[in-house]
Amino acid sequence: MTVFIRISPPSPFWQIKFKHPKMAKPIRQSTDVRIGMDDIEAAHRLHKADKMRGDLRKSYDDAVAVERQLRDETEARIEGKFAKGATVKDATQLYFDDVLSISKAVQKAKARGIEDLNKIPVVRNYYSAMRRIHEGLGENTALDDLSDEIVKAWRKRMLSSGKKIAAKGAVGRKSVLRAGLSEASVNAYLAVLSTVLNTAHEAKKMMKVPKIPFIKEDEGEVKCLENDEVAKVMAAARVYSVRVERVLTFLFNAGSRKTETFLLTWPKVDLMNNRVCKITFPAPTTKTGNTRTVGVPDHVRDMLREMKAEQIKGGYTGNRVFAYQRSNGKWEEPLDINDAIRALQAATGMEDFTLHVCRHTYASRLLRGGARLIEVSKLLGHKDLETTQIYAHLEQDNLDDAVKFLPAWNVGATAVAA
Repeated sequence: MTVFIRISPPSPFWQIKFKHPKMAKPIRQSTDVRIGMDDIEAAHRLHKADKMRGDLRKSYDDAVAVERQLRDETEARIEGKFAKGATVKDATQLYFDDVLSISKAVQKAKARGIEDLNKIPVVRNYYSAMRRIHEGLGENTALDDLSDEIVKAWRKRMLSSGKKIAAKGAVGRKSVLRAGLSEASVNAYLAVLSTVLNTAHEAKKMMKVPKIPFIKEDEGEVKCLENDEVAKVMAAARVYSVRVERVLTFLFNAGSRKTETFLLTWPKVDLMNNRVCKITFPAPTTKTGNTRTVGVPDHVRDMLREMKAEQIKGGYTGNRVFAYQRSNGKWEEPLDINDAIRALQAATGMEDFTLHVCRHTYASRLLRGGARLIEVSKLLGHKDLETTQIYAHLEQDNLDDAVKFLPAWNVGATAVAA
């Protein structure tokens, strides 16, 4: 079999082994797909007997998909379909030229006659990210020379020496110190790199995209709001605008990410389901690339129906759920509410409140309401249960509380009676 379980030494990941007719040695490597069972030998027996079920079958199918992709890439390289010698600079240029060519901000600037596009914030941000990638990885580095280790080393450098900060010295004078970028900033640069390299891969400029080592949130750093804090945020949002209040209502009750929310379209909202309103977040907009469907409470369904009615009455011809009409009558399709978030932070005193906090709060409320970790994982759209482990302490709190409801059996009295 080309996809198999290694039991000596045991590995928790599915393995690949195959040979191309034009290759001297076979390709053998891990798929990085977890087997789905703790008992490796038992999983191996089920696999050999083709009696796989549940998580084991799903993980096998995922591993087969990885194997097929590797075969296709190997075939393309052998047949000369992948370009050789493409550099990091080639990849960033390919991506940024494409992105900026379709940017609405750039198109509007050109229409206004602005010649220096570097004055546009979105352009400055893109080129800032490009410079950091060039400095970190070397703009003349061949794409095929990039490895997991090289990208991981770049991440480490960003965390340790990212920016300059001012500090008072012993005699009161200001000195400049070096401080690492925040984890959120590092993840943002890694996300740009991931998109750049995947674009280059699709354009046949590199054979294999290295693993991007995003920084996972530590359990202690997860910010979840209590009910009174949610009420405080919602009250401030109501004062700011009905539009922002609606966005936060949706986020607190759907657990969606920012991009998934603002790119949501009406065909993906089932308002006619009599049992529960279902929201489908399609693969192109999700972080993991998997489509998922979640149900939302009736009050959210009512809010969505009201929003759709307003769009129809206002003559909106698009299909974005969170499109809104400005005072001049024009319809906008926002991708964020950053100005509103800053205003809410100031109004509530919660400087660490972000849209992603709504997602964390959604997960915590589900777990405290009795949902299991695996159920929350599916609703959040995580690739594996390991990602959801940042909320595991909340599930443990539930288990600790559940113990209190065990009946007080009088074991001693029963023994005497016997």
